[in-house]
Amino acid sequence: MQSNAEKTFADGVEGVDDGEDEPRLKYVRLGSSCADLLSRAAASCMQVEDKMIALGTQQGGVHLLDYNGNEIRRFDSHKAAVNDLSFDAKSEFIASCSDDGSVAVHSLFSDETTRLQYSRPIKTVALDPNYSSRKDRQVACAGLAGQLVLNSRGWLGPKDIVLHKGEGPIQRLRWSGSLIAWANDKGIKVYDTAVHHRIGFIERPRVQPPGDHTSTCSLFWESDTLLYIGWGSRVLVARIVHEDDGRGGKAVSDDPWKVLGGPAKAVALGSPSRYVEIVADFGTDYIVAGVAPFGHDLAILAYVPAESAEGPGGAPPPDSGALAARPELRIVSWDNQDIASDALSLHGFEHYAATDYSLAAFHPMVCRGRAPASRAAGAGSASSGNSASSAPGRFARQPTKWWSDGLEPLYYVVSPKDIVLGRPRDGEDRVAWMLEKKRFEEALRLLESGEAARETTREKVAQAYLEHLFNTSQFERAASLCPRLLQGNAAAWERWVYMFARARQLPALAPHIPVEEPRLRSTAYEVVLTSFLPSVENHAGFLSLVSLARPVVAFVGAVQPRAGLRQGPRAARQVRRLARSRGGRRRAVQDPGEVRGGAGGASRPRQGGRV
Repeated sequence: MQSNAEKTFADGVEGVDDGEDEPRLKYVRLGSSCADLLSRAAASCMQVEDKMIALGTQQGGVHLLDYNGNEIRRFDSHKAAVNDLSFDAKSEFIASCSDDGSVAVHSLFSDETTRLQYSRPIKTVALDPNYSSRKDRQVACAGLAGQLVLNSRGWLGPKDIVLHKGEGPIQRLRWSGSLIAWANDKGIKVYDTAVHHRIGFIERPRVQPPGDHTSTCSLFWESDTLLYIGWGSRVLVARIVHEDDGRGGKAVSDDPWKVLGGPAKAVALGSPSRYVEIVADFGTDYIVAGVAPFGHDLAILAYVPAESAEGPGGAPPPDSGALAARPELRIVSWDNQDIASDALSLHGFEHYAATDYSLAAFHPMVCRGRAPASRAAGAGSASSGNSASSAPGRFARQPTKWWSDGLEPLYYVVSPKDIVLGRPRDGEDRVAWMLEKKRFEEALRLLESGEAARETTREKVAQAYLEHLFNTSQFERAASLCPRLLQGNAAAWERWVYMFARARQLPALAPHIPVEEPRLRSTAYEVVLTSFLPSVENHAGFLSLVSLARPVVAFVGAVQPRAGLRQGPRAARQVRRLARSRGGRRRAVQDPGEVRGGAGGASRPRQGGRV
């Protein structure tokens, strides 16, 4: 049963494709305290960490929530919109920045607070991942002043070090391990705090004019190995390469400004140990509002501009002032092959632009240290395929569970007045979808693979599959599948024995009924055995069944009188002979009227013995 904090979002999701492609995500609308909060304020940013969400608002508040949207704590540190949030690696501190030029760092478990003030709006902030364990308490921030400032504590108090300036406003800043990545009008730079060097530069994609600020850059670190970049209508993945990582030597020449290849230029900047390499780069027909890893693929929050949307029947839109399309959460491969796509009906989506959306992702598992050879080699050519629909084998790959229990990734789609959480569909969800689509054999194979392990799920599959076969009169098929579907569930076996009996199809089921594990109640076996007796043509099947199933012989004594009454002495004699031969006791089954001569030649009636 769903909690009050989560409201099912199934009615607000529409697959972009009309086919029978299996979805990859399930959705819930964030409710509870979050719903009440967004009725009074507008969300401006979000950050997700282990067991916790931080939500910033246009009104200057920072709200800590659990995954279901229940408020845990609140900070009122700013007088203007909160632009960015950052946790440290242990989720013990949170930093926030605002248009009022302020930066605040709060401890989540004490009253410790650090406040910084600057003269220009601060657009992005990042805490040192080791903030809680280091005495220098480093925090990086940047904004409209065009300076990347690293603040730290020293003997004489806090001090600011300018790491970069002079290339225009800095949009986004992210810190992982010892690496800081930031984006400005020129492109993306990566700085290694361990060696105090910039180790790479990625030129800004040339899709929009340099002065176009209608779309912002999104950055996401997967560990400190891969940097996922979404900017305008382009997606890039950059890999941080160690020169001694055993990949066959240094990938760049002695020239420290050697371009590493691909439409987006990555430049090594002379770090003695690491450099940046582009491993994926492709264009899209939508604006990328956010990007994050999805196992070995990519999760992209896509905004389709109104002029790109199609009217009825694929016709152009009726006018340029048409309402905005719904945002889409797409799963694509590194070479831009579509895998899944869902259009989300967030509240107020008709009036939002791309900059009103963001993707807050939590991806705790490192699913790849580097791109597979086929994808890395194809990164340059991948950029030429802008149209996902033209890709062969679309939606062809089979979804699988790529995360571990307890490390489920989360994808929050954030808009000013609504937040929707997307989770990967697990085995139970996949089975439920397959049953809904009547893809019973696929559901059964998924059960047998171990991906869906709940006993209640197996029972649902068995019930749905067998009912379908009964409704289509496929009784032989249903009987043959019972061992796979029912396995050791004695109660289920007995229930389906009576279902086959009602349909007068027990002879089809009889060869498949278990006699050892599980052992059914005697009445179930009796029902099966007696079903063979009315028709002479079934006697051979009856005898075959008893001869193969030693425990069933114990019930022949109950069946034998009916054999004699219905089919005459010959059938009764066959039953008795088989019972004696299989049971090992000649007195096991006797006809009450049978007389055996004794040693003195006298004859006397003998009582039937116990089987």
